[in-house]
Amino acid sequence: ETLPGALCSILLLDDDGLHLAIGAAPSLPDFYNAAIAGAPIGPVAGSCGTAAYTGQRVVVGDIASHPYWVNYKTLAQQANLAACWSEPIRSGQSRVLGTFAIYQRMPALPQPFELELITMAAHLTALAIERKRAEQQLQLVGRVFEQGGESIVITDSESRIVRVNKAFSQITGYT
Repeated sequence: ETLPGALCSILLLDDDGLHLAIGAAPSLPDFYNAAIAGAPIGPVAGSCGTAAYTGQRVVVGDIASHPYWVNYKTLAQQANLAACWSEPIRSGQSRVLGTFAIYQRMPALPQPFELELITMAAHLTALAIERKRAEQQLQLVGRVFEQGGESIVITDSESRIVRVNKAFSQITGYT
């Protein structure tokens, strides 16, 4: 284990870019995840909500005394969370997609290697998110191609037909 006792979460911005959604947080208690899901981002919205809002890393070494956690202090205490270090997850175009966070059960500040680890984890998470979104976009384009009512023909650089859709076959009679 790289960080013994550490708990991690990936929170994603929803479609409006103003609220957090759970991406993955299997080591955090279900009640905590349920309470955080849909939480608004902002200047004092815990470590993750603040990091997503500002686009900057937020390091909170002691949740119980930090002003960013004033609205979530009791929830964190119930989940036995004492520190949270959150890094924005950024797209290739530098848009904030969400946050990667490490929680500790005791108050603590990260060591330099831990900050490096958080940065790398956020970057890898961004790659995975963007790949998943690209796959979803390709699936959508594929459905439009196959199910659209317009005839579509794809040719190569030498004008050889590479692919046609169902509408082309129905309209022309050629497969």
